[in-house]
Amino acid sequence: EGGRGCSRHSVHDLTTLGCQQIHDGDDPLTLQARGYQIDAKAAVLAHFATDLSKSKGALVVSATGTGKTLLAHMVIDDFIRAGKRVLWLAHRSELVDQARATLLQWYPGVQSGVIMQRHNDVSAQVVYASKDTLRQPKRLAQYLEHGYPDIIIVDEAHHSSSATWRKLLNALRGPGTRYVGLTATPDRSDTNNLSDIWEMVFAFGIMDGIACDALVPPYSAVDLIPGMEEQMAGVAVSKGDYDAGETETVLLRNHIVEKTVAAIEKMHRFVRLPLREDECEACVKGMAGLVFTVTVKQAEQTAAALIKKGYRARYVWGDMPDADRKRIIALFREGELDILVNAGLLTEGTDLPRAKWAVLARPTRSWTLFVQIVGRILRPCPGHDRAYLIALCGASLEHSI
Repeated sequence: EGGRGCSRHSVHDLTTLGCQQIHDGDDPLTLQARGYQIDAKAAVLAHFATDLSKSKGALVVSATGTGKTLLAHMVIDDFIRAGKRVLWLAHRSELVDQARATLLQWYPGVQSGVIMQRHNDVSAQVVYASKDTLRQPKRLAQYLEHGYPDIIIVDEAHHSSSATWRKLLNALRGPGTRYVGLTATPDRSDTNNLSDIWEMVFAFGIMDGIACDALVPPYSAVDLIPGMEEQMAGVAVSKGDYDAGETETVLLRNHIVEKTVAAIEKMHRFVRLPLREDECEACVKGMAGLVFTVTVKQAEQTAAALIKKGYRARYVWGDMPDADRKRIIALFREGELDILVNAGLLTEGTDLPRAKWAVLARPTRSWTLFVQIVGRILRPCPGHDRAYLIALCGASLEHSI
C-alpha cells in the first residue's frame, strides 16, 4: 500500500491514484472522481480486455455512498463518445431517475431516454430502463429492433441472478455486448450464485470509504427491548430473514412505536463501529434521520406518533404511488421534513445525505439489510463528522460492517 491510498482494493494489480481528487485530463467525469473510482474503471476495462469470450460481466462492489453511479458513467464514457448503444437497467424507478440525472448533468447533448411505465424511448443512444418494464415481450422487441446494446449497466446487481433477471439479460446479449454490475452487497439470501454470471473485478467497502473520507464513521447505540431475543426465537424465518407478519406482532406487543419515539429523544452512549474503540454521548433529536420498520403498519403508526409529538415526519413504503413517494422524499431532501419512516424502501439507491441517524426499529438476520441501512447515513454532510445508529432489537450486535 505504501501510503498510496486504495490500490489494495482492486482485484487487478493496477497503478492507483489514491483517494485524492483527480484534476487532470479533459473528461469532466474524471475531474470529479476519486482515486478508487479511477482504479475501478481500470479494473472493468482490464476485464473487458482479458475476457475475450465475454462469458461473464464485470462486477464492481463499492459501499453505499461511494459513487457507483458516477463510476459507471465513467465506464460508459468511451461508449457514449463512440456513438455506441448503452443500456442502464434497474429494478426501481428511483434508481432509473437518479442514474439518468447523472447523464443529463454531464452529457446534456447526448440522446438519452427512459423505458419505464409510459415512457418508451427505445431508439435513444443511452437508455435507462426499468427491468420489469423492459422484460415485457412487446417492449423488449421494440428496443431490440434498434439493435443490441453494446454495454449494459446492471444497478443493484445482487438481484441479477434471479430467473427473471437472467432471462432478460440473455435476451439482450448481442455478439459483443458487455456487462457491468454495481452493488454494495454482493450476496443473496437464496441459492442463486452471482459468480455464475459475474466476475468481481473491484471491491471497496465501508471501512475503505471511511479511510478515504468518502464516508463518515458510524457510531452505534444499543437500546434493547427487554426479552426481545427470547420472543424472536419462535418467529419463522423466510428467505433469510424473520417473517414480517410475525415480527410485527412481537414488536407492536412490546410497544415498539413508543420505544422508537423515546429513543430519538433521549441521550445515548454511542460506540464507533466496528471496533468500538471510541465512544461518545449524543442525542439525535434535532438532526434529520430515518426510521426502519418491518411493516407498513408499523411505519404508519410510528410516523403518526412522531407527528403527534411535533416532529416533521412522514412514512413511505415500496408500493405507494410513485408520485406520492417521490414528493415525500423530495420534501426530506429539501429540508421540509426531518424524519422519514420507511418499510422496505430506503435500503437501496436512495441518496439522502441529510440523514445523519437511523433507528433500526426491527430485528434482522440479514447482513445485507443491516449494511444497506448503515450505508444510508454515511454520506458526508456539512457540519456532521459522524453518523448515529440506534438499534432497538440488537442487530448491531449481531452484524458487523
